[in-house]
Amino acid sequence: MQNLPPLRRRFALTAAACAFLAFLPALGGGFLNFDDDKNLIENADFKKGFSEPSWMFKPDPFGLTIPLTWASLSLDRLLWGQRPFGYHLQNLLWHTLATALLYFLALALIRGREEEGPPERLGALAAALFFGLHPLRVESVAWITERRDSLSLTFLLLSTLAYLRHGAGTPRAYTASLCAYALSLAAKPIGMGQPFLLLALDRYFLKRKAYKEKLPFLLLSILTGALVYQGIRGAEKTAILEPFNPLQHASYCAYGLVYYLRKTLVPSALSPLHPNPPHLNPLEPHFLASGAAAALLLAVFWKWRRHRGVWTAGLQYLLGVAPVLGIARNGPQLVADRYSYLSCLGWAVLAGAALSSVLRRVPESARPALLKSARVGLCALALGFIFLSWDYCGVWKDSRSLWSHVLSLHPDSHMAHNNLGVVDMKDSRLKEAERHFRAALSAQAADWTAASNLGSALLLQGRAAEALEPYRTALALKPGHAQTRSNFGAALLQMGDMEGAVREFSEALRLKPDWVTAQKNLESARELRKKGGAVRLGL
Repeated sequence: MQNLPPLRRRFALTAAACAFLAFLPALGGGFLNFDDDKNLIENADFKKGFSEPSWMFKPDPFGLTIPLTWASLSLDRLLWGQRPFGYHLQNLLWHTLATALLYFLALALIRGREEEGPPERLGALAAALFFGLHPLRVESVAWITERRDSLSLTFLLLSTLAYLRHGAGTPRAYTASLCAYALSLAAKPIGMGQPFLLLALDRYFLKRKAYKEKLPFLLLSILTGALVYQGIRGAEKTAILEPFNPLQHASYCAYGLVYYLRKTLVPSALSPLHPNPPHLNPLEPHFLASGAAAALLLAVFWKWRRHRGVWTAGLQYLLGVAPVLGIARNGPQLVADRYSYLSCLGWAVLAGAALSSVLRRVPESARPALLKSARVGLCALALGFIFLSWDYCGVWKDSRSLWSHVLSLHPDSHMAHNNLGVVDMKDSRLKEAERHFRAALSAQAADWTAASNLGSALLLQGRAAEALEPYRTALALKPGHAQTRSNFGAALLQMGDMEGAVREFSEALRLKPDWVTAQKNLESARELRKKGGAVRLGL
């Protein structure tokens, strides 16, 4: 950055500093029982770190192959152990770097072949601030597991900047662009549409045709898509999803297409989870409104197809949002705020370009006053977004505040009830935990995790007889879950069914051969069966 013009460097650092400040409260957050626990605390592969790095290339539970993200998280574990501060710090640093890079990209696109001046610099700063400080970014920054968003975007921006330099005639920039793109896909395969965006940059900004240059990018994209497809096919489903007919599927996708743009304009009622409805009715008002808005959005996009800014921003939005629209549904969410991280990047640049265009068009005599007003407006925008982002970061402080917030917006979320019940159970608030698990099962009878957790909450209260039924329900839905098998064995043992307990502990060990707790429980059950008397069991 030291070789950059001073003003350009100063503006980029300003954007980065504001982004760092906006998400500063995230540094006080902990690990959440929202995948952080499974990925970073209980994950046996993650504990291998760099000693056996081959595990980083295996698909995660959602079917994504993200070795670069795993490597960055393993570095945190090496430096910080199980202290969450360091993990959050790296998340925040990647986001601030992405914000600074966006300033340079926005400046390059807004400036084009024109000479750089205050209107262009202010427009680029507006784009960087609008993206980097927006409260929609909180989920990707404050949630450790979602490190992949900022890491992937950083390398995608580097790839795009290098490609623009290549188009301007800089040697070796093409190789740098391709390598950065590969790293972006290795962090998160969300940028698979990049080859088509590069075509738009060629046509509208570089004024050149270089189709063959996109073939290596396209090959990387296709290979990544194949890996994602294979991974999703073998992934553990994260929700009980009802089959959709074509009309329901269209409504589902239309809702997502409109949602991220709507929340960009009005960032209210943000949530870590927006649950799938139990039964999607396309005739409900919000789905009908989304369908009409999606049709209008596509019509406007087509009408303005000759406007390079609108076309490029719209194309970038469609390419960024397409992989997460729900065409292939694999999760408990109807939409997710984190999906705006890449997809809404183009709208921020378009907003900055619009500001720059207005500043350029005014007469020279009126420009100083308008530039001053623009600076004041950007300060107001930054302060407003910083306030909103600070406030929303508080929701992500710990698991209790996270799921309590979800329930305040979605009282019938079975996932939120279940996860809040887990927090209560760890805090020995067993009655409250039982209430949440029952509420989760009331909302979704096929939630085997809630059934299993309800059994454990009852067992810990000394109500082994009542625990048997929820355990049986959980095992009927998920017969291969070792933890539930072992806990069911503990309940049977407390009820005097020693043969049944030995059977369940043995099955738990078959499913998870290296599990020490199940092994000890089995030995204790056999000892009790042989000698009689009380033994101590682990859950």
